[in-house]
Order: sequence, then structure tokens, then C-alpha cells
Amino acid sequence: GKERDVVLDPIGGENSDGSVQVLKKGGSSISINTGANENVEEKAKAKGMKGIRMLVQSSGEDMQNLASLLEEGALKPEVSVLLPFEKMKDAFEQVASGNTRGKVVVTIK
Repeated sequence: GKERDVVLDPIGGENSDGSVQVLKKGGSSISINTGANENVEEKAKAKGMKGIRMLVQSSGEDMQNLASLLEEGALKPEVSVLLPFEKMKDAFEQVASGNTRGKVVVTIK
């Protein structure tokens, strides 16, 4: 698959191992979950990459900065599937499958 410069891992745990596997040499894996894999730094470093663990605290200012980056095209989310609200069950099944790359987005009209 395509290697990435940066992976933001909101899941943590064993998922952090997979995040390190898809990074380019010199890339960064950022684990932003309270259940973060405590070894992400060491595993990334062993592969010539940077692993970062952090706890997330919601900030309106940060959300506005992220929104600006999205609008400018500097930050590009990866959307795996886009489903209408009526297909919520399918969305949950997609996430539960463990085979989702990117976000599962549910739209509400």
C-alpha cells in the first residue's frame, strides 16, 4: 500500500502497531487516545520513524485552526465510505470489520 508521512491514531492499543507499519521512513505516528500503545515511541524509533503519544483535550481554537487547514486543502482527511443516516447499521459494521482505512462518514439530511 501507499506509505504515509504522518498517521494520527485515535484508537491506540494494537492499532498503533499498524500505524507504524504504513509510515514512510522518517514519518511520524501520533497516538491521540488515552488507551495509547505505550511502546509506540520505541517501535517507531526502531524503524527510523517518530512515535508520539498524547492525551487529547478539546479546544475550540484548535478546532478552528484545523477547520482552516481543511478549507485551505493543507489537511486532507481520508474518507473510506460515505453513507446516509438510514444506513447507520452498515456504517457500524464497516467500522467493526477492522478493515476500514480512513473515516466512515454518515450524512444527515
